Order: sequence, then structure tokens, then C-alpha cells
Amino acid sequence: MSSRITPGFTNLVKQVKIPNLQNNVKSKPQLHKYTLHCLFTKNNTHFTLCSHWEDPQNPILTSPDSTYDEKFKYWLHLPSKVEFKLSTGPLGFRKANRGEYEAGFQTAAKCLEMLHNQIRRDRIKNSTYNNTGNQYHNNNFHNQFVPVDIIMKDFGKGRSAFITAVNGKEGSQIRQYIRQISDATRLKFGGVRSPKIRRL
Repeated sequence: MSSRITPGFTNLVKQVKIPNLQNNVKSKPQLHKYTLHCLFTKNNTHFTLCSHWEDPQNPILTSPDSTYDEKFKYWLHLPSKVEFKLSTGPLGFRKANRGEYEAGFQTAAKCLEMLHNQIRRDRIKNSTYNNTGNQYHNNNFHNQFVPVDIIMKDFGKGRSAFITAVNGKEGSQIRQYIRQISDATRLKFGGVRSPKIRRL
């Protein structure tokens, strides 16, 4: 069997364009911000860290027909992921000691340490590859800034302990990332009767 290629077939091969596979690679979700939810009850202190991710190829962002309201609603409710939860119990505080100032302070210090480690891990992970899947040659991780929003609720003893920890040496690595601090405490005007006081 002859392996000779006709000239017409050779011209056809030259006209075939190889698709650029890099443009078809799905972009990785990008980390948008962190939200630290702080609940300071009378009997305990709870911290929950959530990370919010955005998809650059989401149809709402890429479509020219998307309205401003649709894009605003997407940015307002970004997909989130719970990174960690922490309370005074895992640190060894039991019964009534969980509602004391010292328990709240040690829990806040541990939470700020875990938050700093989480920021470092996500910064390195997101800086290794770009949107097309190619590896960066310069690993300059310190130029990426991911803000942290803090939402506090209720007025237990752990609230003042958390503020002290953030302003002290325990929060020296985190203060530069904090963008805003808000309060989500519910105010009661009338309403139904409150539940019975929990006594430990």
C-alpha cells in the first residue's frame, strides 16, 4: 500500500486549525472574602469562619444581557464554605466556666490563630495556579489581599474578651485583613415571652 499523500490532501491538512485548549480550561473559583461569625451568649462563645468564592465564568457575570440587579444579587450571596467552628468546650472549659471572660479570651486567641493559618493556606493554594491552569513563575504570595468581615452577635463576656484579643498581640497578624466589623444582635420590642433562664 502506498504511503504517498496527494497535494490536495496536504493543503487540506495545512488549513486545519488546532483549537487553543487553554481557552477552554475552566477557571478555578476565586476566593473573594472571609466572614467570621461571632456569637457571644451568656453561657458560651462561638466562632464560625466562612469563605466566600466567586466564579469568573458564571453566566450572570459573563452574559451581556445580565442586569445590574442580577449581578448585585450574585455578589451579595456568593457561594460560601464553612472552614472551621470553635467554641470554649474543645479548649477544656466545662459547665459555668464556659461563660467566663478567660474562656472567651483563650477561645478568641485560638480562633485568630486558626484564621491566620487559614489565610496563609488559601493564599498559597490560590497563588500556585492562574485561571488557565498554568503555574506561576513568581510565587509572590504577600501581594494578595483577602478581606475579613467580622459579624458579632449578643453581649456575653466573650465579646469584650474578643475585642481585647483583636487589639492585642493575639490579633497583630489579623488586623491588617479586617475590612469591617458589624453587629447582628437582634433587638426585641415587645414580642413573646422569653424562654426560661438557663442556670448551670
